Amino acid sequence: MKDGKIELAQDGEKKEYSIVFSFEQNGKNYIVYTDNSVDSDGFIKTYAGEYVKNDDVEKLLPIEDEKILTQIENLLNKIDGEESK
Repeated sequence: MKDGKIELAQDGEKKEYSIVFSFEQNGKNYIVYTDNSVDSDGFIKTYAGEYVKNDDVEKLLPIEDEKILTQIENLLNKIDGEESK
């Protein structure tokens, strides 16, 4: 993770994503990111994961905590509301 970007490997291919925001809570780091593609409803696709770095190995894990997912959704809605003004 560097300079507002994160590179992830999926199906053997590396792809660069833009970081929307990240935060730390209860000793865990979370990241929300996008590839700036648009879904069928015209919304920019965003993804979220728990960011873990051990030595030189970085990975994203699924977020299983419903409170964290709700918090992320609320933050994204707030950002969307501010951009719509």
